[in-house]
Amino acid sequence: LKDTFNLTATDGSLLITDISGFELIDGVGNATLTGDTTNTWLVNANNAGTLNGISFTDFVNLVGGSGIDSFTVNAGVSIGDIDGKNGANTYTINGTAGAITGGDNVDTFAIGTAGNTGALVGGLGDDVFNISNGEANRVASISGGDGDDTVAISDVEVVTASIDAGSGGTNKDIFEFTG
Repeated sequence: LKDTFNLTATDGSLLITDISGFELIDGVGNATLTGDTTNTWLVNANNAGTLNGISFTDFVNLVGGSGIDSFTVNAGVSIGDIDGKNGANTYTINGTAGAITGGDNVDTFAIGTAGNTGALVGGLGDDVFNISNGEANRVASISGGDGDDTVAISDVEVVTASIDAGSGGTNKDIFEFTG
């Protein structure tokens, strides 16, 4: 038998601090799943995937923990918004995601051939945005945040996204466009 945690809370939010012993976390409706410290997230089905090797289903939004988070969204699947919170987070998007918000450290965003996202928002750190192979209009907008950010757009046919370097007087932001 599979040990399953079913979320039926009224607000549909779950903060994970210890889920050892469970094989499945089952959300409800417009649920948000929040990791604890350091987390590895894999979205391999619509609103479903694994968090640190434990399966989850029916969670629309994902929120990272206080440490380093690694988010991967596979091609052909979708998830709602992703918020990395703290830590030097990585986001590898080959499927569809809503808005993606970086944490307070260095964040790396990689949007691949089949990736589609809402806004990409960097945090306080020096963020790196890589968008390649396809059309940059698959990203609604890019906002670098307060750090020294790098935006690299390569092998892209059409650039229609808005790009904001972020605020702060000492920032050195780099934009690279290659065909």
